[in-house]
Amino acid sequence: MSSFWTYITGFVVLIIGLNLAAFQLGVEPSWMITGSLVLLGVGIMFAVNSTKTKDPPA
Repeated sequence: MSSFWTYITGFVVLIIGLNLAAFQLGVEPSWMITGSLVLLGVGIMFAVNSTKTKDPPA
């Protein structure tokens, strides 16, 4: 498994945990879906930024 997929898997586990906590607190599902999509987008941006390889000098 590449570093990218490891990062994304960890972020998905975090999102699931936050959704479970929000459900226990009585947050509306529409807000949970919106928050999940935003966090998933942020996670993808961080994963790409953290795992991309540097270009060799010219």
